[in-house]
Amino acid sequence: MLEFIRLQMKLRWGRDKGADKKNAVLTGIIGFIVILVLLALVFVFTFVLQGNVSDATAKRISVFYITAIEVCLTLVGVSMLLKMLYRPADMKITARFPITSFKMYIANVILVFLNLCIYSFIAFLPMMTVFAFAAQILDWAIFGGIVLSMLFSPLVPFVLSMLISIPVLFVMSFLENRNIIKLVLFIVILAAGFVLYDYLLNILADYFINKNMNSDTMDVWSRILLTLDTKRNLSAWLSDILFLKSAWIAIGLHIAVFVVGAAACIALAKPVYDSVRRKMLESGNGAFRRRTQCTDRGVFSAMFIHEFKEILRTRTYAYFYLGIAIATPVMVFFCNRLAYEAGMAQVGQGINFGASMLVVTAFMAMISSFSAASISREGHRIFITKMIPVSFRRQLTIKGLLNFLVSVGALTVSLIIIASLEFITPVQCIIIALVELLLTGGFVLNGLNRNLKRPNVRLCSNGEINEINVTVMMLIGIFISAAVGLMAIILPFFINIIIVYALLFILSALYAVSHFLFFWYTAQNRYEQIEE
Repeated sequence: MLEFIRLQMKLRWGRDKGADKKNAVLTGIIGFIVILVLLALVFVFTFVLQGNVSDATAKRISVFYITAIEVCLTLVGVSMLLKMLYRPADMKITARFPITSFKMYIANVILVFLNLCIYSFIAFLPMMTVFAFAAQILDWAIFGGIVLSMLFSPLVPFVLSMLISIPVLFVMSFLENRNIIKLVLFIVILAAGFVLYDYLLNILADYFINKNMNSDTMDVWSRILLTLDTKRNLSAWLSDILFLKSAWIAIGLHIAVFVVGAAACIALAKPVYDSVRRKMLESGNGAFRRRTQCTDRGVFSAMFIHEFKEILRTRTYAYFYLGIAIATPVMVFFCNRLAYEAGMAQVGQGINFGASMLVVTAFMAMISSFSAASISREGHRIFITKMIPVSFRRQLTIKGLLNFLVSVGALTVSLIIIASLEFITPVQCIIIALVELLLTGGFVLNGLNRNLKRPNVRLCSNGEINEINVTVMMLIGIFISAAVGLMAIILPFFINIIIVYALLFILSALYAVSHFLFFWYTAQNRYEQIEE
């Protein structure tokens, strides 16, 4: 059992000598940037709360952050339990290991707990240290309290994740083949999370623009802090450990909750695990029972429908591609509103066109970036695409066209929303539409060209896609959207707006045409060189 735990930890956190070093470096850079942005948000938000909300003492703010961390750890724990315990992709392999079912179960539970400890170290220590620095209470005693409370922070999330994962398992089983329902739920959750993020940014923008919060916002946050800072919230006890106030009582309570709760949850979940394990090992004959009819279609329509179905069948695409595309108009609205309010206060109405250009370009780049996995999505079936009597260039064109049309759909709805709310004028809406159509085409072709250069046709063990080119394209899109947005914001103050429109159109056309020509003259030869 210990050897199994060591092997799994090595697979998750160990160094893979055969891994692509460039991908590892890029992933590390992205993670570092995300952490820096989060810590900056914690620092600024702590400063704003302390200066505006009367009930925002350092201890109450710490309870708010600790509660947020505990909730995130609980969600991560549920996800890992479902993936490692109830729905492991390597079940048929691990079933052959010389280890009993009970030991396998205990080993996976221990693995989840160890991973939660690692994630707690990654999130809790830097976040609470930045909080203490922003609250001007950081000293050696507080830092010691942060380290001590960090050691006990995974206990309650582990117990809660053990308890919550069972009903979540049954809900996921019910939704197993109901992809449309799962997609709708994902979009709702994504939009809700973005609305919450927008709310926090609006608070910060309101403070830095008007130099204070409005009374309604202060009342809301006062109630939130007072509600969380009660002994019914176990995160408040962790705050006692952090501030070394009644720390031994809080430590004893967490240990008791962990021991009793974990034992009860393990006893409750063990029968469920045995049942799921048995069904997974005996479920080899459940495929291909549904009878489908062969429909006579043309080459273009048949391949187009095939590509769309492949998207729906791959969770990465169905959720993070179609989900983001459908939710984009909502996110564009909130981003535009925030940029509009901040820009009007600082610069004036002239900021609207540039802000709209920046926001829309960023989301178009995010959607179109998934074209960088169009070939990788074929996986081990790549040889089939080389056998069918359709030219490689035509196959790739269909893949790119589907991605382009999805982006255009999101673009159309987004522009209708921001134009109807008069963020921009009708003429500016037309200019943005023309520029974004060219940029979107360029993004799609850029992604296809990158995937042709370095395709990853080996799928992960769970059938999903592991394509770093998507992340690269997102970074390229962020850079281009920032450049385009800054041009549209700054240049109108120095040159005629008509010249700015023409310049944006010309640059976007050059970007699209250059990638189209490169695709048209090299795609066929490069596709022939791809091997599984």
